[in-house]
Amino acid sequence: MKKLLISILIIIPLISTIGCARKEVSNQNETKDYRSKTGVTVEVDEFKSDNFGFSLVFPESWKDKYRIVEDDTSVKVYFKPKEKVEDDIGMLFTIIKKTEELDETMYDSIYGCEKYYEINGITYFLGGTTDLGFYENHPEINTFLNMKSEISEILNTLKY
Repeated sequence: MKKLLISILIIIPLISTIGCARKEVSNQNETKDYRSKTGVTVEVDEFKSDNFGFSLVFPESWKDKYRIVEDDTSVKVYFKPKEKVEDDIGMLFTIIKKTEELDETMYDSIYGCEKYYEINGITYFLGGTTDLGFYENHPEINTFLNMKSEISEILNTLKY
C-alpha cells in the first residue's frame, strides 16, 4: 500500500507545474481518480483554494483524517482524529502569505520542500509546527505521525 501511495505521489508532481474570517473548507475538496504506474486507479482528494490560486492533492490514506482551515492570509491543514481535540491542535502544515508581520521562527521547515513559493505575484511561506503538535499519549498518535511523514509528498503536488 505504501509503495502504491509513493508511486502515485511521484506521478502527480510530474503532471503539475511545480516547482480574517476563519472557515473550514475541507468540504470543497473534489474527489478524483488517478492511475498509478502499476495501472491501479485510486481515489484522492484535490483541494482548490480560489482565494490563493493553488491546489493540493491528498492521498486516499488521508480520507476523513484531515481538515483545512482557510482565512485571509493562510491555509492550514490539521489532523482530524476521531476523538475531538482543540481547534489548534494537530496542525500538519500551513501555507501563509509572506508579510513583514510573519514571524517565520514560529514555524519549522518541511523536509524536502521549498520554504517559499511565488503564486500570482505573491510570496507564500510554507511551514509546520516547531514541536510535535499533537498529544503524545493520544490513541491516534501513530496515525498523526504517519501523516506528518507524508507532508512533503503532498506538498510536491502543489499546482498554481
